[in-house]
Amino acid sequence: MLNLPIRNVASLLPHSVDMVLIDEVIEYSKDHLIARSTVRPDHVFVREGQLPSFFCIEMMAQSVGAWAGCQAKIKNEPIQLGFLLGSRQYQIFFDTIPMNSLLEFDVKLSTQDANGFGIFDGCAYLIEPDQTKTLIATARLSVYSPKTSQIKGI
Repeated sequence: MLNLPIRNVASLLPHSVDMVLIDEVIEYSKDHLIARSTVRPDHVFVREGQLPSFFCIEMMAQSVGAWAGCQAKIKNEPIQLGFLLGSRQYQIFFDTIPMNSLLEFDVKLSTQDANGFGIFDGCAYLIEPDQTKTLIATARLSVYSPKTSQIKGI
């Protein structure tokens, strides 16, 4: 088991540090992960003091990547590349997210095959000051994590 919360999320993802959009992992298991992020002024996608809600899909995808990173670390394996292939049923309930908002991303494994293809159900929430959650977006994410031997062909 890894100690929670995991604040060094960059250690779980094959991203450059400035493109890591989630701040911490607060919960994970063999089939789900919950991550959080605060919308700060220096966030790479903030425009005019707001974060467009459609970027939640990337943060859900990074949560899937963090889940894969946790699984790899538990098995003492290297962090692998992963790709968001697409999404189905992506619904956004707000246009923008205000500055300094606390966001939570909950991703659950639906299915995964031996070739590296997987489907995750994801939700993005705004965490209110009283800790209630307001649903911002939902998506069904199709992802692919190639085996090391397959990466040379990509």
